[in-house]
Amino acid sequence: MEGRQVITQVDAKGYPCAPVEASTKFTTQCGVVVRARVPITIRLWKTKNPDDERYFVPPHQKEMLWRELKDMFTLPEGVDEELVKKCALKNMALAFATFKKKLFGNYVKKDKEPDWDNFPQVKPYWEEFKQYKLSEEAREASKKNAINAAQKKYNHHLGPAGYKKVIQKWQKMEQELMDRGIRPATWDWTERSKQWMFANGVTLNQEDGSLVVPPVMEEVARNLVTATHKRPEKEHSQPHRENDELTRALQNPEHPGRARGIGMVPWKVAWAGDITYKTHRQSKAEQEDKFHALQDEMNRKVQDLQYEMDARVQQAVAQALSQQQSTGAHPKVVISPISQRSSSCASTAAPGDEPTDNVPVVDTQRYPVDDITIQTSCELYVRVKNITALVAYGSALPVIPGGTIHGMPIPPGYSVVTVEQIVDAGENENLKLDFVGGDGERTLGEALHGCILWRKADIKLIGNTCTTAPQDPPSPPGPDNDDDDDFGGPSSTPPRAPSLPSPARARNTPTPPAQAKGKKKTSSLPPRAGTPGPKK
Repeated sequence: MEGRQVITQVDAKGYPCAPVEASTKFTTQCGVVVRARVPITIRLWKTKNPDDERYFVPPHQKEMLWRELKDMFTLPEGVDEELVKKCALKNMALAFATFKKKLFGNYVKKDKEPDWDNFPQVKPYWEEFKQYKLSEEAREASKKNAINAAQKKYNHHLGPAGYKKVIQKWQKMEQELMDRGIRPATWDWTERSKQWMFANGVTLNQEDGSLVVPPVMEEVARNLVTATHKRPEKEHSQPHRENDELTRALQNPEHPGRARGIGMVPWKVAWAGDITYKTHRQSKAEQEDKFHALQDEMNRKVQDLQYEMDARVQQAVAQALSQQQSTGAHPKVVISPISQRSSSCASTAAPGDEPTDNVPVVDTQRYPVDDITIQTSCELYVRVKNITALVAYGSALPVIPGGTIHGMPIPPGYSVVTVEQIVDAGENENLKLDFVGGDGERTLGEALHGCILWRKADIKLIGNTCTTAPQDPPSPPGPDNDDDDDFGGPSSTPPRAPSLPSPARARNTPTPPAQAKGKKKTSSLPPRAGTPGPKK
């Protein structure tokens, strides 16, 4: 149509971008239309408060503004008119607010009146506008806005056309440097980072291409240079959208309603067509990855600390045992391995018996288990306050001075036992051990049929502590050979050491059979060599 500006291209935000003359005209006419059609007594462009309905632009009036603007231009075929309309209304809102701000600053504050020949549409509403601007309500709103504005650290002024008009100027500045063989300091920055920095007053030295930075921008400029140098390799080809180096340099997250360095548009518009734009599922997976990485890091630190503390404990125990063997007395040492915290098995005592934190203490008392010379059946107990409870059957091994278990010195007050049967397995198998077993056993159930450390005070012997296993009666004297089991003859071999009972056998027979009533108790010691056996 005649008189209309023809727009040939619209960007992803709905802003006409080609030709340049039409794009500039579009921005200018947004301001012309809104200043001519909307009274300056309108205080809000939009509102959700029903009480403010008389002070904001109603939807039907916005529709009229858009139709009047659209009649001045011819849009390209297939363009999304709603997107262009949304962009136009945003420009109108900004132009209207700027217009009223200038009227207040240039005339109301200075107690002047505008030239009505230049502002004929303003004159009918001037007194009402002036009265409101000087009211207490307007002053309170102004103070609130000033406080909010003061929180904004960085401010840029691009004019009504926004980034569109100045981007070409910045590109030309960089290109002129490169044409002279000078590499600008921003050559490897992302477009978003460059545009935001240039918009906030940063520029390039035309002599050497270095940055010229205002004082208020020095910190973020340093952060941006550092973030760019530390950029992951994959981000060189595909920047990480709203979490790129600009966001990391500013050290605050991107607002969902705008994209710094691009404009006041949502992310889905600012990064339209980006194959890495996050969906809800991708965002959730990313959060889970961060959580698992943090959890793994914490587990690694805890494990390193545990290894360090265990090494210190073993060193302290070895030093204590060394002092004990050299002086013949038990040093006052408290043993508290990191891997055995708050054990409820073999370390729980009544108040007053042990420290309140249940830490095993070096014990100078002698116990029955100290006197055994062979593996002996026993009962294993734990103490709960003033009650002693049976939790397992097993076998106690002879105490050997300076002995070790799983490469660690046996702490004073403890002895090595095997666990062969658990009493009330459902309740007691989860009892924690004072010391981790050789295969990492931490509970009584995990230590079944294995060797662990148990407090001597909680071991009750139920087997014979000074005899060997019964032997078969000696066979009649005969020629000596290497295969007989008798003890007669000058070349008889010494008795073989009794074999240790198997765990299965010990578990099935935890207590010895009772002595038959009326029978004379006899020793089970084998006869010495040359001594006749018992009479039948």
